[in-house]
Amino acid sequence: MKICTQCDTRKPRDKFHKKARASDGLSSWCKACKNSIETKRQQAKRETLTHEQREIKATKKRAHKQVETALYKGSLIKPKRCECCNKVFPPREIHGHHHDYAKPLEVEWVCRACHYLDHGERLIAECETCSVEFEHQRGEKRAFCSHACWHKSDRILDSGRLASERRIENKEATQ
Repeated sequence: MKICTQCDTRKPRDKFHKKARASDGLSSWCKACKNSIETKRQQAKRETLTHEQREIKATKKRAHKQVETALYKGSLIKPKRCECCNKVFPPREIHGHHHDYAKPLEVEWVCRACHYLDHGERLIAECETCSVEFEHQRGEKRAFCSHACWHKSDRILDSGRLASERRIENKEATQ
C-alpha cells in the first residue's frame, strides 16, 4: 500500500505508475490523479491554440502519418544518406522534411542536423575548453564538447560554488 501525495488516499502499489528515479520505484501520484491532471493540462493547452493553428497542426499530423504509412507499406523508401550533406546515417537519424504539407509524400530525406538547420535552428556550438565545434540537441545548453573538456575547465564544482567564482573571491581578497 502507498499513499498518493495528490489525493492523500492509501492505494495498492499497482495503482501507481513506475518511476525508476523514485526511492520505492513508483510515482508519488496515483494513476487516476496523474491522468486527471494531464487531461486538464492538455485541455488548457488546446484552448490556447487559434483555429488556424489547430488546422496547421492537423495538416502536419496527416502528412506525417501518410509518410509513416507509405514507409510501412514500402511505397516510400528511406535512404541511408542525407540529401543535404550527403553523409550516411542510420535510418532512425534520417528525417522526412516537408517543404509543403499539402504534398505529404514529397519529402526531402535529411539528417537531424540539416533538418534543424532548415528550420532555422542552429545546433552547433563551440566548446569553451578546446574551441572545437560540436553538435548538441535542441533545448540543451551545453558549453563543452565532452565530459573530459568539462573537467579540464575551471567549472568543477566545489562546495556548491564554481571554481571561477572562488578565484574571483581570492583575487579580491589579495588586493
